[in-house]
Amino acid sequence: VSIVPDLGLAPGLANLLAVDSMQRFERVERVAIRVGGLPLEPQPPLGYMMLFSMHGLINEYFGEALVLEGGEVRRVPTFDSLEELEVPGVGALEAFPTSGGISTLPYTYRGKVQTMDYKTLRYPGHYARMRCIKELGLLDETPVDVPGGRVRPRDVFAACAEPRLTHPGARDRSVVCVFVEGEREGRRERLVRWIVDEHDAATGHSSMRRTTAYPVAIVSAMQARGEVPPGAQPAEIAVPCAAFVARLALRGIKVHEARSPLP
Repeated sequence: VSIVPDLGLAPGLANLLAVDSMQRFERVERVAIRVGGLPLEPQPPLGYMMLFSMHGLINEYFGEALVLEGGEVRRVPTFDSLEELEVPGVGALEAFPTSGGISTLPYTYRGKVQTMDYKTLRYPGHYARMRCIKELGLLDETPVDVPGGRVRPRDVFAACAEPRLTHPGARDRSVVCVFVEGEREGRRERLVRWIVDEHDAATGHSSMRRTTAYPVAIVSAMQARGEVPPGAQPAEIAVPCAAFVARLALRGIKVHEARSPLP
């Protein structure tokens, strides 16, 4: 029996793409993973639409994120910092720390990689609005007293926000960006690999469905063929990452890449 947990978009596809990218280097210094599920046409108030569980989203936004700093595992608050970047074919996006997406990578590469982090991608303006909501305590788990009883603030937020962020028929896109810096063939180099996947009109499958389900299907087939060893192991250890990325292409998920020298 083989068990491979955390195989969706992130954790899952994004993590395996990062590991495949790292395996091209003799020595890795820095890894940055940026992932977002986004509407093709953002609408107010958050420029976001429901693509999976509202409570799953709240869990990502709440608490702490794992990172590697100086080769050691650290925890940083979600929404701790804001980063701006441009993605080809998408345009300006913002990124900020969220929990869960990096899974076990910091523990697997502790002492081997100096810096590693994971951030969620959103359209500009989302960070400021959601940070305000978080700082007001509306994502808290601890019940508060209100007329009529006690409620968890996040339950109220979820009940109010979900119908306003649900847009039947709206199309989505998934964006994955992986940045790796290190030494390759005796030279310091920066490798950027990215995916921009969109709603499939032919099948009616959203991009979030594609990028969440295809990694599970690919690895399940690998398990059935005996390409994954028995036992329970993290995906970055159990899965042959180059073969995984190649099989994404067979399902229409294209990985772009660019290299540049570092001083």
